[in-house]
Parts: sequence; C-alpha cells; structure tokens
Amino acid sequence: MIRCCLLIIIICCSVSCTGVRYLQPHEQLLYSQSVKGNRHIPTDELEAFYRQRPNRKLLFFAFSPYLIAYYEGRKPYERKLPAKQAELASREAYYERLLEDTTLDFRKERKILAKRDKELGKLRRWIEEGNWLMRSVGEKPVIFDSMLMYRTAQQMQLAIRQRGFFSAQVRPVYRIKNRLATVVYQVQEGNAHTINRVWYASADTVLLRIVQQDTLRSLIHSNMRYDEGVFAQERERITRHLRNNGYHEFTRDFVFFDVDTAIGKPYRADLRITIETLNEHTMHRRFSIGQVEMITDINTESERPARDTLVYKGLRIVSFNTDLYSPKLLEDRIRLKPFQLSSQADAEETQRALAGLDMFKFVNIVQDTSGGMLKPRILVSPLPVNEVNVEGGFNVAQALPGPFFSASWRNRNIFHGCEIVEVRARGSLEAQGSAAEVQNTYNAQELSLNASIAFPKLIFPISLEKKRALSIFNPKTKLTSGYTFIRRPEYDRLNFQSTFNYEWTNLRNKQFTFTPLDLTIVNTPRYQDDFIEYLLQLAAGGNTLLRSFSRLLVSSMSANFVYSNTQRRDAVYFRLFGESGGTTLNLLNSDFLRNNTTLFGLEYFRFVKLNAEGRYYLPLSKETTLAMRANVGVANPYGQTEDARSTVLPYEKYFFTGGSNSIRAWRPRRLGPGSYTPPFDENTGLFDLRFEQPGELLLEMNVELRTKLFGFVNGALFVDAGNVWMLTPDSRPGSDFRLNRFVQEIAVGTGAGLRMDFSIVILRFDLGLRVWDPAFPLQQRFVLGREALRNPVFNIGIGYPF
Repeated sequence: MIRCCLLIIIICCSVSCTGVRYLQPHEQLLYSQSVKGNRHIPTDELEAFYRQRPNRKLLFFAFSPYLIAYYEGRKPYERKLPAKQAELASREAYYERLLEDTTLDFRKERKILAKRDKELGKLRRWIEEGNWLMRSVGEKPVIFDSMLMYRTAQQMQLAIRQRGFFSAQVRPVYRIKNRLATVVYQVQEGNAHTINRVWYASADTVLLRIVQQDTLRSLIHSNMRYDEGVFAQERERITRHLRNNGYHEFTRDFVFFDVDTAIGKPYRADLRITIETLNEHTMHRRFSIGQVEMITDINTESERPARDTLVYKGLRIVSFNTDLYSPKLLEDRIRLKPFQLSSQADAEETQRALAGLDMFKFVNIVQDTSGGMLKPRILVSPLPVNEVNVEGGFNVAQALPGPFFSASWRNRNIFHGCEIVEVRARGSLEAQGSAAEVQNTYNAQELSLNASIAFPKLIFPISLEKKRALSIFNPKTKLTSGYTFIRRPEYDRLNFQSTFNYEWTNLRNKQFTFTPLDLTIVNTPRYQDDFIEYLLQLAAGGNTLLRSFSRLLVSSMSANFVYSNTQRRDAVYFRLFGESGGTTLNLLNSDFLRNNTTLFGLEYFRFVKLNAEGRYYLPLSKETTLAMRANVGVANPYGQTEDARSTVLPYEKYFFTGGSNSIRAWRPRRLGPGSYTPPFDENTGLFDLRFEQPGELLLEMNVELRTKLFGFVNGALFVDAGNVWMLTPDSRPGSDFRLNRFVQEIAVGTGAGLRMDFSIVILRFDLGLRVWDPAFPLQQRFVLGREALRNPVFNIGIGYPF
C-alpha cells in the first residue's frame, strides 16, 4: 500500500512539470503570491484583494493536480470538439424543423421545447466549459497578468490607508522562472494616524442628546487608530440606536465623519461625527406606536363572509375565528405596545417570538406611518393543524449504514394555547459495534414509541412575577413519555422514560434546557451467555457493572447549555451538560439507603455527571477549514451499601470512546479504559475486542483539516486523541485514573477521509490508523507502521464528525 502511494506521488510530481508546455510563447503560469512587510493589517484581509489566484494545490503538495486534470481532459476535448460543434448545429436544425410544424398542439410543443433545451444545453456546456474532467475536476490555467497585479497592489494600498496608514505603499515584485510567476506584494505601512478627540454634532438637539446618552457603547474613542471600517460599524450602531428610540425612518446616510489632521500634532486627527437633519428646517420625525393589529389567517379561506375583531390590552386581533389563539399568549409575544416609542429591536424580537411558536408559516410586520403615528400590522399565515410525516432511509451509528423507518403525527394548538402534541414511532436496524462481537453487522435493532406535549410558556407550581418578561425568550414546558425496545446480540433492553423539562433561548445564539425530572425504568430480560460470563468475571474482581443490567430505576435532574456563534468568520460552539441522579433519594433515611440496594424491587442509582464540549472552526482559505474539538466529561457514582459494594452508574450514563464520531482509529466503544490490555486472541493475533469498555472519566480531542477536492467531493486529514478512565475501583488493570501516568495513556490516531457533499446530506468515509496505543507496554505504544497498518479501521458516517 505504501509503495502504491509513493508511486502515485512520483507520477503526479513528474506530470506536474508538463503544465507549462501547453502555454503560448508569451504566457506564464501564476504559481504563487504572498504579502510581506505588513505588521498591523492581517495578511488574510489583504489577500482578499487578489485579482488573480493561482491554481489550487492539494494540501501540502507543491503541484496542482487540478491543472493536470484540466490538461489531461483537454486532449480528448480538442479531438472531439469539431464533432460536438457539428452535432450541436445538426440538432439545432432538427428542432427548428420540428417546431415549424403548425399542427403541433400546445402540450406537445412544450414537451419538444423542454427536450430541446435539455439536449442543446448539455452540448453547449460541453463546448463552452469542457468535458467532465476539465469542468468538474480540473481548473483552467491562471495566466499571469501584470496589469491585474498592479491593480491588486493599488487596492491593497488604498485599504491600508483607510486603516489609518496614510503614507502606506504597496510595491509588487514578481519573478519568472521556468515560465512560472511568483509574486510578492511588499508592504510599507508607515506611521498610523490616531484619533485625538471625538465629538458629536447635529442641528437636532433632541436627536443629539439621545446619541450622546449612548456614547459608552461607541466603537470610536480617543487614541484609537484611524479605521474607516470601524467608522462604518459606528455608523450602523448610531443608526440602530436611533431606530430603537422612535426614529423609524432614520437611515445611515445621515451620519457623516469629518476628519481634521491639521491640528498641529503629528499623526493625530480630530474626528467630528455629524448627524444631518432632513433639511435646514426639518428635523427627523420621532414615532410613537399607535394601534397594533395582528391578522392571524392570511392566505386562508373561510365560510364566514368577513373577519371578526377582538381587542385585548391594546392588541387588535383580526381573524375569521378570534378564539383560535389565546389573546394573552399573543400579547405576551408581541413587544410592540401602543404609546411606546417605536423600536426596530422590538419588531425583530416580535418576529422571532411569534416564529418560535411553530404555529405560522411566516411572520411579516408592515409599518404604517400615516397620521404621525406608527401603526404596526402583523401578518401571519397558520401552519396545518395536523401534520403527518413518514420517513425512511439509512442512518449511520458507528459502522455501516442501517435502515430506519419513522412515522409521526403532530397536532398544533389543541387547547388554543399554541400547544404542540406529537406522537412518534421509529424502528431501526443499526450497525453499532456489538458489546460481545465486533464482527457482527446490523446487530442493533431498536423500536420506540414516544408521545409529548409542549406548552409555549414556563409552567411552575408557584407564580412568577417576571414570567411575562420571559416570553421573549421563547420559553417551553415539555412533557414526554416513551417506550424503547433495544435488541443487541448480547442482551435485550426495555426502557420506559418520562421527562419534564423547561427550554428557553435568547433567540440568537444561546439555548438553555432544565429537566427537573427524568425518570427511566429499565429491564434487561435476556442476556447472551458470553456477555453474562464476562460481567460475572468483572464482578468476581470487584467490578459491579452487573448491577447496571438488573431491573433499574434511574431518576435524575439535569441542565444543558448550548452556545453557538456562526456569524463570526471563525465559528464557535460550546455545550455544557450537568446531571444529578437519584437526588431526591437523598431525602430518604440514610440507614435505609445503606441497607437496601433496591426501591420497589428496582435497583436505584445515585450519581453526578458533567460533560463539556467545545468546537472551533477556523477558515484557512475559501475552500479549506481547520476544525477542532475538545470533549471532556466525568461521571461519579456515590453512596455505599452495607456489604461495602461500590455503587455503579446506569450503563447508559458511562462514557465510551472510539468510533466514527470519536477516536476513529479504534472500533466503536472499544478504546480504554486507561492502559487496560484486553485479552490477546491467539487465533487472530489481535486483541479480543468483543466487549465494550465503559469509563467514568472522558477526554477527547480532535483536529481535522477539511478542503474541497473537486465537485461535490471534499477531503480531510485528521488527528484524534483521547481515552476513558475509571474513578471507582475496577477489576480491569490499568483502568484507574492517575495524574502521574494519564498523559501516557492518551491514545492517538490519525487518518484521512472523503466527504460526499450532496447538499441535503453529507456521506463520510474515514480510514483511521493507530499511532499511540495505550493497551501496549509503555515502550511499545508507538504502533504506527507496526500494528496500525495490520488493523486499519474504516468508518462510514452521515454528516461531519463534529
């Protein structure tokens, strides 16, 4: 395999030198370009002004396979071009003769036109853009153009001067060797001008006072560097502040910046921010809100001749059925109130809050300014009351795709309070790694039936004074009950779960979930003999994992926080989850807990669990992104029975690592814990990985370089690291967490993968190789090239791993 890879690389490198032989005598290929000398302006901001960009190179290679593909596709293209052009002319004449037939009816004519457009469009695309290899894989050669190079330098120079370096110079330098052009843009920034003094001016004293009251949030201050980009942001801030204080018609075109550099101080400038009036005698109008009207059934038909009107606390509801939605709920969601100053922020929050109810297809707000008052009209169109969805397809859990089927029924507004009732049934056959046999495929069957009802408010047993204020955060109270049957080769498991949780969001980038009650009853009626023997072996060594497969009562409360910011150039995601199991059991008598391991004939658990995950996505170029993830967690059972047996976690509460969304060089849920060494299988010459390896402490880190290859095919190189450990006594040697050795027990894997981006779904293929395997003795843990190539792990997934 290694020899084949080296051969391919050598062939590509040898072919790459032929890229310039197709050029005309006066042409040179743009090979590379860079920016040097800039100290304050980021390089990527200057690179945005490139008028030409070299042909893409594949990751770290010095050649462009896309250029090679273009030329290789061009050879058959040039041979076939005359025939294709003749075919195009022939088919055009053919369709012209067909359409000249006066006996054609409208339907047949449309059919011929559609067929003509499709066939001729395909031929024209082939002639104009090339064949598939040229068009989808290859790239046209980028011919070096010195005029575009000088234009790039001029635009860079202007951009640097707009950032306060008024004497900046950008000088392009290029070198041509072997008909390959290398360009360097030499930047001399010079000294930056800074702001000496800032003040605001306007002939409208009322407006000026409002602007001055918000100067603490100003983006411009004394001693900052002159930056026209910041000025534009300040213009937007002032505009939004005024629009939130009644100036509904105000636009950014009325905000001007006057810079005075002739103040006798070197590299210093005074800045005056002027807010112009409409004209010399006319000030900007300030609007208060008049009648607020909401039409709840736009684009719907009714047997009633006209809509009715209901007025509730200043909100005028117009509808064919004014009793359909709770007027109190709608009034709570609408931030626009009569006699208040108009506010753009309130209008936006109203749209988000109403859309968050999942009752309407769209929410539009029309502002009427006639009569000197702002009269908002909120137009909404209802979604169907009943909705049935049937889905089928394939999903990927840990190994190969498995089929699934689901059906759901959703009812909206059942009690006229914007409630949502949903019943969902699902069946799947998943290729999860077996806990007792890693070679089995399609070995996890799951059937589930769930019912839920969601209320668009927080329901508490006591009244909250600020409950109304929470309505803008799209609050929900959700009750869910469900039954799940899981069949795996090693066991059957029956779960009955009921949850009661609160959800709310700040409508932008933060989501909160609090679950005061999560009750699960678990029964495991069937065990595989090998699996129960394994659990008994663990129990003989002091491990009580066997308890997790008894009849169980798992009660807990949990909280979950999610932060996601995709509006930045570098996207950030963070999730924090905390859970306390058996918390209410602590109210029972301590002697009872010490003397009993069951409650109502069910094993109970007390534990705490924390899990934090962070992701960071850094674009390196237009088509390349560096994605990073860190995932840490700890779960600790507490309490002790009379016979000194340590309590354990419910099996689903343990951490596992390895698999297509984890450490991809290890099979699903088979890595760890710690430096534990599974039994060695003499027949296969590999570790016996029949059984899953749970842990109580999790540490995972992933780095993935993603880049576009061609068409819908993307590539990735990745490095994964992590492991799980036990915090409570365990019979698996080396499974316990120790500060003096845990770093040496972090497994490391690497690999490469392909992602097929079909827009609606991403199909992922990853090949993982072990680099550092903690299951071996310390001196033998570096296994890349020795053990890793003997047992690579191939993963298939849906979507990105993180």
